[in-house]
Formats: sequence, structure tokens, C-alpha cells
Amino acid sequence: MASDVPAESPRISNARGALHVRKDDVVNSDVAPHTASGASTDGEHLRMRVLAVKLDLQNDMALFQRIKDLSWQAARYRNLFLRALWAEAKNLKVDPKKDIPHDVTKWIRHDEKMDLSGCAYSAAEREVATTWRRHCKRILAGAPLPEWRTTAALTVRGHQNRQESGVRLSRDGDRFIADLQVQSEKCEGGCWLHVPVACGASKDWQIELLEDMAEGKVPIRKGSIVIRPERRQVLLQLAYALPIVSPQFGNRTATLGPIGVNNRLWLRTEFESRDFTGRLITLLKRKADWEGIRRRVLCQIGRRKGAARSKRRLLSKMSWDGWLQNWLHTWSREIVDWLKSQGIGTLNVVGLESADWPAFRFTQLIKDKADAAGMTVQTEVDLAEPATARAVKTEIQRRRRKATKAAKAIRELDHQFGEAELKV
Repeated sequence: MASDVPAESPRISNARGALHVRKDDVVNSDVAPHTASGASTDGEHLRMRVLAVKLDLQNDMALFQRIKDLSWQAARYRNLFLRALWAEAKNLKVDPKKDIPHDVTKWIRHDEKMDLSGCAYSAAEREVATTWRRHCKRILAGAPLPEWRTTAALTVRGHQNRQESGVRLSRDGDRFIADLQVQSEKCEGGCWLHVPVACGASKDWQIELLEDMAEGKVPIRKGSIVIRPERRQVLLQLAYALPIVSPQFGNRTATLGPIGVNNRLWLRTEFESRDFTGRLITLLKRKADWEGIRRRVLCQIGRRKGAARSKRRLLSKMSWDGWLQNWLHTWSREIVDWLKSQGIGTLNVVGLESADWPAFRFTQLIKDKADAAGMTVQTEVDLAEPATARAVKTEIQRRRRKATKAAKAIRELDHQFGEAELKV
């Protein structure tokens, strides 16, 4: 899912490999520019997008193993740094006699970063800090600490200034080269790893964006190296800022649907997306199991007198239509309230008839609540609108990937059957 950044990026300074906001340039990042409480709700804003390319490491197993080792070190460092934040929250000290602030995290940073460069371990610390802010209350209440697997992505900090970025792109003839500052200067070969990008990435629509990144026109904010050991593939995910013109608050557009593979259902705006797949799957499963659930509850109540008799009477009056109407009312109210908070004026409903559920009733409930809130609901949509185009394009790409996997499976089966016939 794409994350958002403020419209005006603060100036940043580099200390110990980490990025810090200067005190005279602090911006209010708690209020997103596209929310109802934002001070500036119109104009051009920056939104983070991710471009994924394959790295060509088929003929260099040593470099592949080196990236794999650094990925393991980054996962280990994240786990240790998270425990250091927990220790500081518990007021634990490395040396209680010396009242040094943040001495536990400083100790971890000094002794446990191993071969990671400043751009790599500072990016890992950012991820840990985000996870800690999200889960600290549950952790301090007794929940277990999250764990990063050894196969987690190896992240590298980028920068608005190309010279200070830890991930860059360059050209070598017809090929792109990914320059990654992921290891320490003390390591063999220096701190930079130069990995060629697979040739297929420069033959499709990505070529223009890759050229802009190589020339420095599009700064790379972060690079994530994802290793697929079973395929011996390495993906490089490049995060960059995309300027988006925000419509006037109250005139924005959202798209609900279409229902995709495995009953996936998304609600998308120009900036955010919400996943309602779980709601739809729960509804479909409850429809299939309704009578069984009701009979099981009746059996649990038994034939006792008093309160049990009243419960049996109420359950006998409960119907599937009654439960469904309440469920759809609650769901449609949640959707309309969220759209109102995002300044949506028009909601496009696309392809909700794909599943076996009362799509028309659900759409009508949304229309009634949207009319009361001053919004418009359209079932005949314009594919040129950004939110609708993104929704339809995402579903087309998902179906195309599924069809490609099915075709590969069929070819593999044909190959296996062919070999079996030859052996016979």
C-alpha cells in the first residue's frame, strides 16, 4: 500500500547516518494535507510511490550471497534495536552510575551494527521507531515483541540530494546500474555495491522513470532489497515522491470496487486506499453458515426454563435478512463517514456484482447516506479519473498475474507429462 509525505519537505541534516529534522523547520506532519483537519487542503502535494525492478545476479553468486548476509544482519539489528527501545522504556541502563541518556540504543548502535553502513542501519532504525510507536502500548502491557525474519527486506536510506543518497541509479551503455551503499567502508570493496538491473526493466514503460532517476530529476527516497531465495531473485524497490494535484476539498473522487480475485474489495481515493476484503468474505461465509450457527446456539441454550426460554424465542425470530440489513447499514455508514472526512464529493461504484451477495441493496444504502451527506454516487464511471483508473488498472494487473501463473503451471505439467511418456 503507498504512504504519504507532507507537501513541504523539511530540510534535513545527516548525523550518525540518520536523518534529523532541524528545529527551525519543523512541520506539522501529524495532520495529513488531504484530511478534513489539514491546514492546507488544496494544491500540489507529494505522495510516495514505489517502482520495483529486478537485479541481475544470476552470474554473480558471491554478490548474491553478500546481499543475503547483509539482509540477515539488518534483520538482526532491527530486533536488537527494538529490544533497546523496550529497555529504555523500562528505565534500564548499561551503567546505572553514569546517567547517560539513550545509552542502551547507543551501545547497540556501536557494537551490533556489524557490516551495515550508516545508510543501512539508519533506515533500519527508522523502521524500528515506527513499529515501536505503533505497538509500544501493547508491548508494555505484556504483548510479545515483534520479530523481523531473516528474509526481511534490506532497506537503504535515500535523500533528496543525490550526492547524499545511499541508493542511486547510473547508466552503463544500455543498462542501468544500481549503486547501493549497504556495507561499511571497512569491508572489502568499500561501502558501495554495484549491481546491474535486469535488461527487461529498460524495455517497457519504466524506462523514462529510470532515466529520470539516473539523471537525478526524480530523487530516490528509499531503496528496499527483497530477496527471493527459492527463485534466486533480488528485487529492488525504489520509493520516490510523485506530485499530485489535490482537488478542492469536497470535490474529490473515490472508487469502490471492482470485486477482484478471491473476493478482494478496495475503496480508493487519489491518496489512500482501504481494504474491505475481510468484510465481504465475512458476509459471504456468514450467509453459508447462518442456519448452522443458529441451530448451534439453540443447542447450547438447551431446553431450560426462564431466561433460556426468552433467548430461544428471540433466536427463533432472527432471520438472515434481518442480520444482513443491520450489517449492510453499519458498513455503508462507515464508508460514508470516512469519505466525508476525506473531502469526497463523488463516489464511483464499479463491479460489485461479481460476488453472490446483495450488491444492489448495499449500493442503495450507500446512496441514501451519501445523499444526506451531500455526496454523489455514480454507477456509470469515467475510467479517465485517477481513482477509478488506479482501481481498474490494479485489478487488471492482478488478473494478468494470476493468468500468467496458471499458464506457467500448465506448461510445467505438460513438461512433466512429456518426460513421463518418454520414460515409458
